[in-house]
Amino acid sequence: MDWGYSSLSILNDFKKMKTKTIGKKTTVYLVSLVVFLFSTPIKAQNQIPDSLNILILKNYKPQVNDANRLNVSPPSPPLQESKPRLDYKVLNKQFQTGFNPEPITPAKMQNEPVKKVGIGYIKAGFGNYTMPLGEFYLANKRSKTFNYGIGFKHLSSLGQLKNTWFTGFSDNQVDTWGKYFVGKLMLEANVMYDRNVLRYYGFTPPDGMELNKSEYKNILQHVETSVGLSNINPSGKSIFDGLRITYHHFRSNRPGVENNVFVDGKLKYLLKEKKSEATDQGPLAKIESSKLRLGLWADYYQFQAISIGISQPNTLIGIAPGFVHLAKTWSLELGGSLVWDLKNKETRTFLYPNAKISFSLVEDLLGLFAGVKGGLQRNSLRSLATQNPFYAIYTDTSSFNMYSNTSTTYDAYGGLQGKFSSNTSFKLEMHGQGVKNLPLFVNDSSGKGNYFNVMYANGTVLNPHLEASFIQKERLSFFFKFDYFHYLLENNSTAWHRPNINSSLSANYVIQNKFIVKAEIYYISRQFARTYDNSGAIVPLRLNGLADVNIGLEYRFNKKFGAWISLNNIAAYRYQRWNQYPSQRFNCMIGATANF
Repeated sequence: MDWGYSSLSILNDFKKMKTKTIGKKTTVYLVSLVVFLFSTPIKAQNQIPDSLNILILKNYKPQVNDANRLNVSPPSPPLQESKPRLDYKVLNKQFQTGFNPEPITPAKMQNEPVKKVGIGYIKAGFGNYTMPLGEFYLANKRSKTFNYGIGFKHLSSLGQLKNTWFTGFSDNQVDTWGKYFVGKLMLEANVMYDRNVLRYYGFTPPDGMELNKSEYKNILQHVETSVGLSNINPSGKSIFDGLRITYHHFRSNRPGVENNVFVDGKLKYLLKEKKSEATDQGPLAKIESSKLRLGLWADYYQFQAISIGISQPNTLIGIAPGFVHLAKTWSLELGGSLVWDLKNKETRTFLYPNAKISFSLVEDLLGLFAGVKGGLQRNSLRSLATQNPFYAIYTDTSSFNMYSNTSTTYDAYGGLQGKFSSNTSFKLEMHGQGVKNLPLFVNDSSGKGNYFNVMYANGTVLNPHLEASFIQKERLSFFFKFDYFHYLLENNSTAWHRPNINSSLSANYVIQNKFIVKAEIYYISRQFARTYDNSGAIVPLRLNGLADVNIGLEYRFNKKFGAWISLNNIAAYRYQRWNQYPSQRFNCMIGATANF
């Protein structure tokens, strides 16, 4: 019998189903139904047997069985590594290259305008202690052939200190000079006049004693004139090196007059001169040279004490041969001097060494040097009064003795010198000296003690010395100096009025070319003066050390005019450099300057 499945009944039943949103499972059902319909013959008019009726009681939920994964990994065959053997050779052949440098254009300096040089300078000021100050200088403008000028300085005071005699003083100086250049020679001459007025104020006047400013007054006058001719080309082959003649006339009204003529000549002979080849640093080269030199001098001196009828001459004659070798990193000096001292119809002969060697440890930065030298130094009324202005000669012919010259039999020294930078330099050295007739100043015990006499001592002096400087163009500068002296004198003598430490520090600071700040500090350690007790025994008197601090400020209105102020001894400390002579306390000076 013909039978078939009615698609309409299936569709009607399908519509009665509660369907959900078509998902993956619904899509599978629809696809299966369509395939079934197209593959099955349908007879619409035949009855479908009850056995073939399909009732769908719930939604179709297709399920997929879980797949079982085979946990089997196929084995991989082992790898066999093989390193190929390479055999090669390096061809020893240089590739030919060429270089054609381009010519370098020479450096050219720009034509900077030459700064104008003024011909004159004036400085004037006034301060407490009735203290006027004046300075004047006049010189020619810049010249390649000659230079000349004149200068004048004045400083005085009418101030009075407590419990002392009148302390007024006056210092005056006039100086003229001239230089003339002729080829490789320089001819120079100068004339200088000094006049210093001071008082021996180192005592306390008795009550009721009338103050006479002219009493205990001393006037020191000094005239110096010199003429010289020098070779300004030290590397040349000329034998002549220099000649100078100097004349001194010095007088004091206490009393004493001296005349001194000094003639000094220098010769040299160049043995060899070698210039190192120019390097890539430039054409300038170091010079290596060797030369012989010879110094000859004669020093005639005559002292006269007119009021007591004394006239004593003294002549020194010296000859100093030497050898000098200059190399790139070291230098050597070998020589000595032979000096004859003619005095009181007696001639004494002195022989002094002169040797020095130096090495450059770091070029232009650090050097080492060592040497030994000696010499004879003249002691005169002028030299002693320069050291101590209150020095006065003996006025008793029975006790008068001609000045003894100081002989430094040896001065062994060594040290370091160099630079920390282009702006900072230093020098450190140690001296060991053997001296005879070292002058020492002591108070005169025959009167008020306000005069100083001189005594001489022999012994050894140890002197460490340090100096350093910092200069930053014209803007900032510092200078420091330190000396320590240790005296080992015969017979355990005391180095009267000779301090162990002498140091100084100065600074200069320019602010925007308008303000100039200056500062100076001077320090001298303790020293001892010779005094006596009632029994006449010598008693050393300790003089405390001193520190003198000075500050100055200058303001420039323009290039021609300025104003200044100077504060001296700002601690207002009344110290004594010389026994019985107290210094002035705080001093303030103000003034102005002019350039033209």
